[in-house]
Amino acid sequence: MAARDRFSIDLKCPTCTKAGVAKVSEDDYPFMRSPGFHVDECPEGFTYMQKGDSRTQTEFRCAACGVVVK
Repeated sequence: MAARDRFSIDLKCPTCTKAGVAKVSEDDYPFMRSPGFHVDECPEGFTYMQKGDSRTQTEFRCAACGVVVK
């Protein structure tokens, strides 16, 4: 079983400038088919939708104005 690699993603809304840090993790073993990306903690004022099993398939949004945060 692979270990989990944990890291943070800085979020900042380009419209209202609300900021926060999301805590995320994924499998640490490079030869796995899927990275097993998971949002462990989403900061207050933001929402997320996981459309798949990778960071690029996860969409963070500002809860105040609904803008997608990249």
